[in-house]
Amino acid sequence: MSVIGARTMTVLTYRGKKYTQNKEVSQCEQPILLTYRGVEVMSKRIQEAIAAEKV
Repeated sequence: MSVIGARTMTVLTYRGKKYTQNKEVSQCEQPILLTYRGVEVMSKRIQEAIAAEKV
């Protein structure tokens, strides 16, 4: 018994033009989670600015 997987190509849109993704998708053991740390970075900069004013 053989299993044949259908490969779907992802269509990407950039500035109104459509592109087809042609790279192989790697099979990771664990998914990679991306996080946005903008709030933490800004609060650190604000705290540093306040500390600099106090001096």
